[in-house]
Amino acid sequence: MTLNRVLPYLTVLFCSAVVAQTPLDSARALINAGEQTLAEQAKTYNAIGQYYIGVNQDSAALYLDKGLQVALESKSEEVIVLLKFGQALLHRNDWSLDSLTNFVQSFLSFHEENEDLPKQVVAHQNLGSIYSEYGKFEEAIKCNLNAIDLLAILGDSLKIGELTFNMGVTYFNASLYESAIDKFKSAYHVFRQVGHSAYAGLAMDGMINVFMETNQTDSAQKYIGPLMDLAEEAKFSVLALEAKITSGLLQVDQRNYEEASQIFLEAMDSSRVVGTGLNTLNCLCALGKINYHLGQFHIADDYYKQAYTFTAAQDNNLMKNHCLREYALTLQELNKQGQAFDLLKEYSDFQDTVQSKENKVVISELEVKYQSSKKDAEIVRQQLDITKKENTRNILIALLGLGAVTAILVVTRFRLRQKITSQDLSLQIEKNQNLQQKQKLLAIDYMVQGQEEERKRIAKDLHDGLGSLLLSAKMQLSNIHQGIKALENLDLFTKAEGLIENAHEEVRRIAHNMMPEALMNFGLKEAVQDFGHQINTSSEVQVVTNFYCETAELSEEVEIHLFRIIQEGVNNALKHADADLITIQFSKDEEYYLLEISDDGKGFDLEEGKGKEGIGLRNLESRVKYLNGDLTIASAPGQGTIIEVAVPCEL
Repeated sequence: MTLNRVLPYLTVLFCSAVVAQTPLDSARALINAGEQTLAEQAKTYNAIGQYYIGVNQDSAALYLDKGLQVALESKSEEVIVLLKFGQALLHRNDWSLDSLTNFVQSFLSFHEENEDLPKQVVAHQNLGSIYSEYGKFEEAIKCNLNAIDLLAILGDSLKIGELTFNMGVTYFNASLYESAIDKFKSAYHVFRQVGHSAYAGLAMDGMINVFMETNQTDSAQKYIGPLMDLAEEAKFSVLALEAKITSGLLQVDQRNYEEASQIFLEAMDSSRVVGTGLNTLNCLCALGKINYHLGQFHIADDYYKQAYTFTAAQDNNLMKNHCLREYALTLQELNKQGQAFDLLKEYSDFQDTVQSKENKVVISELEVKYQSSKKDAEIVRQQLDITKKENTRNILIALLGLGAVTAILVVTRFRLRQKITSQDLSLQIEKNQNLQQKQKLLAIDYMVQGQEEERKRIAKDLHDGLGSLLLSAKMQLSNIHQGIKALENLDLFTKAEGLIENAHEEVRRIAHNMMPEALMNFGLKEAVQDFGHQINTSSEVQVVTNFYCETAELSEEVEIHLFRIIQEGVNNALKHADADLITIQFSKDEEYYLLEISDDGKGFDLEEGKGKEGIGLRNLESRVKYLNGDLTIASAPGQGTIIEVAVPCEL
């Protein structure tokens, strides 16, 4: 059972340098000293107030309200729009959509006139998160893409990570989980690169929630421990709250209702202090659903009523949709059929509009257009590089031609005093052989790259295309199942759902074999461990993996080739060795990465094997050669097989 939630966004604050460069006490001292102008005082109040957003809402409101009063007295348009922007950030969970967008749009318009790009980025980003929280996903994506275009000029890695994370949240709340996981993964890597562990934790939290929504509970459970560690390390209240809610969702998923209830009660207290309305709603809905499954319908009704009242006051369709269906089911159990029908109709209307198939297509097309524009720019850059290279080549050819003419004249003048010796001839032969070897390696390079690109394309097409269609069909049948469960021929839908589920799992398996998600998302170590786990759970052969060094320094291309080598070696052992145990070991010395694949199978005669060299062995040799590495195979009848690969650390 999966407990749905609404993910909150990173609120991108715009604080003046007062708080960024000095402690809060010093900022307060500047105000108390009375030496600042009214405009400077207002900016200081704004900086302190925005600092408290997400930490203590009461303190944030106190400073921002005072700052707006001082700003109005100063009559500075710049400071007034700044403080109104701060008010919008403070009240984003309790003001109407029109009020919020008007304040942020005023801030954006002012800084567009003054050509202040960093502040335009902040405005676009916050507009995007506001639109998304109200279910306006198309407008949200447009705002985020506008901000990313501006950041391409500014080159701010941290803000690119923030925007990428918020786009992931938008896709998640729109149920576009494949796009969401891509954005969360990208954001996680950016935050790690810039050393922001708190934001990296939020990105990991997003990935875990995608895993839960797509029924990958094992993957979600695997990363909850590292998430809690990051939350403890970062000392960031928002991350701590997110991690707590996510851990509660996993407890609900495992039907540990009492433990989950305690977690959500604590999380709700924290969310009210921190001031995140979305998470207050998540806690209320979770507690309602827990009590519904415990059969405590009156208590569930009370929690859902609070959640519905909370969302109705803000006229926020996205948050309201989060609790409508479960609230209606609770009312049905309490024999309040009329109210239940009204809520279900409201839920259905929302599903037909905000989260309709057409809207999802539009959102996906926006992302495709953005990626296409980036590719077009890259093509232009490559064409310029090619032109430069061609010009350089032409100059070199001209110089070589001139040199050749000069050489001919010199040789003619001195009448070729001696003939080419046998040593010169041998050297020329060796050069030709080297050239042929380089050409072969280049051909292998193109072949391998082409194979991997085709694997990626097919895997993505299977997963995103056919997989999404099957998942959508399954969801539709599930809705029909809920609506007509009183009919006698319900088993027809059950069988249909079963067939679609089997087809969906088969598509996921094929896509995973073509290009494993663990490899693309988390690197070589996680992918090999996942590969071994799959074999351990599906066959009698035991696979043991030992990594004695980190693999984070490896490029994606090298990781793919090493994974294919491991995959080929293990598959050969499974097919031919009749082994009980396969061991994979990966280590590193000063010069090489060292890979060993061994089995306790029946082995084979190496001399006889050379005459029967199959496709698998040729693939191993090609990939190792491509990595400029060395391949050694040791085997004998009855003594198993050992495959050793040494790849240079500097590739």
